[in-house]
Amino acid sequence: RLPAKPPRELLAESCGGGAATVIIGEQITNLDNIGAIFRNAAAFGARAVLFDERSADPYYRKAIRVSGGHALVLPFARGGTSLDCIAAAKAEGFLVLALVTPFSDKRPPRSIVDWRAAHRDRRVALLLGAEGPGLSRAAVDLADAVLTIPILHNVDSLNVATACAVALHELNRAPSRRA
Repeated sequence: RLPAKPPRELLAESCGGGAATVIIGEQITNLDNIGAIFRNAAAFGARAVLFDERSADPYYRKAIRVSGGHALVLPFARGGTSLDCIAAAKAEGFLVLALVTPFSDKRPPRSIVDWRAAHRDRRVALLLGAEGPGLSRAAVDLADAVLTIPILHNVDSLNVATACAVALHELNRAPSRRA
């Protein structure tokens, strides 16, 4: 096991300057979700992953297996509170985007599709919460934007790893070429 780096130091080393995407996970305890978040991060070009101290350890064998081994190579930090991770991301110039269900009562969310169109090429930290409780109110309150993935009303939410993949795809999608 490599020595852990503080989140801000990890972000500075992994992301340099310019546009970059990172993930912050709050209380993600399911090892399948931990592994899938790493796999999604690698697939969609996220530069680093931060997990709070209440999230599961990405070095568990199951998380590594589900990640396709990306948990062993993608820069990550685990520790402190989610608020500490958010502060580190903001200190490194990232806009923190809280991803919530479309029916969240924490702050009215904006569609990620609409947000992306106006904020291409930014440094963004995608903030994800545990299934069930979602993000804490304190984390949502610190976010620069509260976003949601538009889904049909007969479905209340997506699995956190699935939502992560959809959001990363949307954030990294090329601009529309429509006139």
